[in-house]
Amino acid sequence: MKKSNQIVLILLVAILAGCTTYEDKFKGKRIANIGLFADHTITMLSDLNLTLNREDTILARRFFELDAPEEQLVFELNTDLKKVLKNIVRYSIEIVNIAEGEGSETNKITEYAIYLTQFRDSMIKHELVEAHAFDDTIEQVKVQTEFVRALRKAQPLLNASIMATALGIDDLIAAIEVLSKKMDSRIDEEYADIIRYRAKLEREKFDILSAFEIIYDAFRKEDPTLKELRESGVIWTPEIIPEGRPTREDLGAIGEHLLVRMEALNTVQEKMKPNWEDYLSSHQEVDQITDSTILSIRQSRIVMLTWIRAHQKMVSGTTDPAKWFDLGEVSKSLVTTAPKAIF
Repeated sequence: MKKSNQIVLILLVAILAGCTTYEDKFKGKRIANIGLFADHTITMLSDLNLTLNREDTILARRFFELDAPEEQLVFELNTDLKKVLKNIVRYSIEIVNIAEGEGSETNKITEYAIYLTQFRDSMIKHELVEAHAFDDTIEQVKVQTEFVRALRKAQPLLNASIMATALGIDDLIAAIEVLSKKMDSRIDEEYADIIRYRAKLEREKFDILSAFEIIYDAFRKEDPTLKELRESGVIWTPEIIPEGRPTREDLGAIGEHLLVRMEALNTVQEKMKPNWEDYLSSHQEVDQITDSTILSIRQSRIVMLTWIRAHQKMVSGTTDPAKWFDLGEVSKSLVTTAPKAIF
């Protein structure tokens, strides 16, 4: 079997690596509205099990190829998603830092506008917003007299970024599915001999069982014939098949011949069993990685949509934090039953 010196597990990238490190900063700290918003954001993201352990894979990891285009595409798209998720947390914390900071509302609004401006080039590059629209929004942010109103004016920029990422998740899921099929093909290629041997052994076993059926029927008939058995070519020593009517001794001898053949097949299959189990387990691991990763990614889409709605509710005057991040029963069911129905 082929062995690779590079063990790459693209699907197992820790999507939220580093995000939970912000949580300690706000433990025990509850700032009105904005502080609670950041706290709920961190909790919501932390509760998602979006990190997979590479130790979960033993057999499948060698079928990942670092430089293959399928892995590269998944890595690229996944990196983009991870960046957005990190930015959600960082944004939530940044607005708390600004709100907690000393100075007038005007200074806080100016600091917020400067913070938003760092995303200008990236958003324009990825065609999330036109340059004049971004600049107009920043100007509207700057002229506000209350920090919450400045947050409200920036909502369109957040909407553009989050919705584009949420829609782009379909591309990542498609890329993962392509990679999964590619890995299945790599596994089949490496185990091609085992697959072929196994198929031949199964055909041989079926032929022997069919021969046993002929003998069984012959024992029960008044005038038995073994013409069908002779024509099948299953018996390797055809001289043990009598020309005329077979006796019970003839049938017994044929049965012994088939029994020896069956035992030999079982011995060979037993020798092949570890390789065959490795083959099946490799496919199973790929399936598990694929399913777990896609589920996590779909959950992240729900989280992003929930977060952007929560932000809008917060800046629009909803004062009850419990209503900001209310997934609702429908959204909760989408996580496990019908994620594709989100869009």
